[in-house]
Amino acid sequence: MRVQLGDHLLAIDAPTVTSGPTRRPAAVIAWSANDKAFALIDGKGRAFWRGRAVLIPPNFSRGLRAIDCDLISLSLEPGHPLHRGLARMAGDRVKTLSVETVAPFSTDLQRSIQEADSTDLGELTTDLGRRLLAGIEDPGAHPTWVQAALDRLDDPDAACNSSPEPGVARALGLPVRSYLIWRRFRRALAALQTGADLTTVAQDVGFYDLAQMSRTFMTYYGYPPSRLRRPDVLQIIN
Repeated sequence: MRVQLGDHLLAIDAPTVTSGPTRRPAAVIAWSANDKAFALIDGKGRAFWRGRAVLIPPNFSRGLRAIDCDLISLSLEPGHPLHRGLARMAGDRVKTLSVETVAPFSTDLQRSIQEADSTDLGELTTDLGRRLLAGIEDPGAHPTWVQAALDRLDDPDAACNSSPEPGVARALGLPVRSYLIWRRFRRALAALQTGADLTTVAQDVGFYDLAQMSRTFMTYYGYPPSRLRRPDVLQIIN
């Protein structure tokens, strides 16, 4: 499994992925790059959706069963210009997407992830998102004052002391604390394979302790950090 961290974007390219229920504050576009279907599953392991391309709304709980399907997943986080539009498009449930719309992007996206080309990844994701939103009223990026508040919150040295303007949580669609935890998760994910002790990683990125970081990884990714730090399981591309 390869993961590339972009600007308010997390991209995954994996031949096979299985996980228990996860929940992310991102709008997720996921599809099979070959002709095999995959399934979203509930907490009891029962499939409630099956197909080849899907849009998952933010904070929607689901597990994943994708076997030999060359899965591509793009998580567009709060702060990404297309996050609000895709979240509105999805509503409160998963939405089946046209394979013909997403498939033309597969090869180039896989290449950009493999080559760690963050600029190309960002441009391809934007092109795909705009194609999905064609004909749909798009609220656009967050207002300037919200983006400025996010920039301050993204500063790891200032986040704990930040007092964002009223209305930021409403604009994001989630509590500010949840946004901060997601950003800490991203920083921890990027640091996993540096060789640092996991307790040190947890403290450095702002978690209370290793237990809190482990719970966060299970919530957002479905695996503990001790497993994801193994290069044979996950390749993290920054």
